[in-house]
Amino acid sequence: MHKEVLEVLEQFKDDITALVKNKLFDIVLHGSTVDDSFVPGKGDIDFLVFLSAPVNEAEYVAIKNYHKKLRQNNTLMAQLEGCYLVLNHNLEQILGGVYIGSTESRWRQFEGNTFIESLIPFKSMLTADEKNAMQLLPLENIKSILLKMRALFALEEDIIYLDQNLRLRKPQLEEWPHALKWYQNKEVMYFSEGITDRFYDMEDIKRMYQYLSTHGNLYFIETFTNIDEWLAIGDATFSDKNLPIVIGDSTYWGQGIGRKVITKFIELAHDLQLSRLTVPEIYHYNERSANLFLGLGFVKSSENEVSSSYIYTIT
Repeated sequence: MHKEVLEVLEQFKDDITALVKNKLFDIVLHGSTVDDSFVPGKGDIDFLVFLSAPVNEAEYVAIKNYHKKLRQNNTLMAQLEGCYLVLNHNLEQILGGVYIGSTESRWRQFEGNTFIESLIPFKSMLTADEKNAMQLLPLENIKSILLKMRALFALEEDIIYLDQNLRLRKPQLEEWPHALKWYQNKEVMYFSEGITDRFYDMEDIKRMYQYLSTHGNLYFIETFTNIDEWLAIGDATFSDKNLPIVIGDSTYWGQGIGRKVITKFIELAHDLQLSRLTVPEIYHYNERSANLFLGLGFVKSSENEVSSSYIYTIT
């Protein structure tokens, strides 16, 4: 673990102890700070603060003001993001808590399963039984629930970092025209869309992106350039029904970027405890794409004269 992160954790522990006093039960780090893939200045320091009693209104305001103040400085403390989770008196159930994400407008206090209900549009990923179970959660099941929560948090945020030089970012509507040049590349159109006689115009891209963003999470794939800025080079969508991905800038073909993106999507699917991921169509001539998915554990589920379908089963 980075020395700087350890220093942040010590300061964070002291600060939270001062805010909630003897209600503090434990502080847990997860994500990139634990597996040493954390990059100062680019990632989040993901935390879970376990409390032995609910926070009152004054403490809730103090927690929000504390994190608001942290966001105003340029130290690593500004990268703290996570949840305050309240345990019952036997320390065997999660009763509610406080969520502090990277976007202040999404900070909230929650009780029982109302937090899951607030994660629209992702609540459909949880069954009614799973949502009700949030009020009676044995400690041995906390890990799987926290993994699911972490994935939901990631999908709710605008940016997912894959490494220090690669990230996924949800594009704004006004940024969609940036994709026009990708879909005026004849190889992109051939391999991803199966089209050889025309290119996409902005109306085509708008229809496609509106569909993808309605049925999943649409991202631009961005790489950090040698002039210290993020450059959009393609798009990808996370959905259990389809995983379309296009590296639109041919400069970045053959660099393993698609593999990193799909690997992250598989990780999210595991954390969300989905049953499977589906790729409904890859043209037979697109061997590069087929090999990408096969190499990551997908298997062919069906085929016709022009294309094959693939599935990844979550075990």
